[in-house]
Amino acid sequence: MYYRKIEDEFLKDVLGEFKKSSFKGGIEEGESCPVYLFDSVCSTMNIAKFIAKKGSEEIKESFFINILKNSIISLKAVILAREQIKGVGRQGRKWFSGKDSGLYLTLLFEVGDKENEFFSSFSLFLGVIVREVLAKEFKVNSFLKWPNDIVVFSREIERGFKKLGGILSVLSKGENDKRFLICGIGVNLKEIGDKNRELGAISLLDLTKRENSITSSFLLVKVLKELFCNISLFSEHGFSYFRPLWEEKSFLLNKKVDILCGGKRERGVVVGVTNRGSLIIRDFLNKSLKKEICSGEVLKVYVAND
Repeated sequence: MYYRKIEDEFLKDVLGEFKKSSFKGGIEEGESCPVYLFDSVCSTMNIAKFIAKKGSEEIKESFFINILKNSIISLKAVILAREQIKGVGRQGRKWFSGKDSGLYLTLLFEVGDKENEFFSSFSLFLGVIVREVLAKEFKVNSFLKWPNDIVVFSREIERGFKKLGGILSVLSKGENDKRFLICGIGVNLKEIGDKNRELGAISLLDLTKRENSITSSFLLVKVLKELFCNISLFSEHGFSYFRPLWEEKSFLLNKKVDILCGGKRERGVVVGVTNRGSLIIRDFLNKSLKKEICSGEVLKVYVAND
């Protein structure tokens, strides 16, 4: 497993952001959660999987934060890197992860004995969290594209949107059969690479021109603060509490789409999501005929005259 530990300057930057924000992890006192900072990694998701399976003895934490103790879902590790040499998205696609060009963050949660379906919508919940931070801190009006993308409207390309970030969540078993939820969060901050730009990516710098304030350490702290303000609500109510917020900012709502699901192409109009995070589409001609899609890939979003 490849990783290179951080330089002192990056550690100082991250600790400075925690200090500036008076970060409390939601409470004055709680349990300790290790934060791992890296100069370069294969991917932060791989580091989290390693910690879940083998523990953290081999990899030394950079510092600890105090967090709210939660019996349903408890944060066990925060992993942040300046660079990923093999960053991936959905379907194993490669994604440019140049040094200091993005937020490359993975959160490792230990989950309780709730059924798997309770956590199937966690990526959508995190999408609401990250989108709220981008709106509050950068005045960016982004949208949530099922299943896991953060996008902005764009008339420059045919599909009508550009990708700003994405979220990937995986349930995994670790040591002693403990259950973990591994959540990768990626946001394009600055340089995104020619290949990603060709694929329709956009960065925060493109949208705001605020280069000095766009750092992974700043965004890390803001995301964690927003998460801890809302994690108890998710534990108590699941995604049902956040579903209206997600649908309000859904890029696909009321649009005609083609979706690849189980090797089959489905076509319909998006009418919402379920509490489990499944997409709900209705037949284009028969409005009373609806279908839930629990996983899949959006192949095409139709414009009004298609």
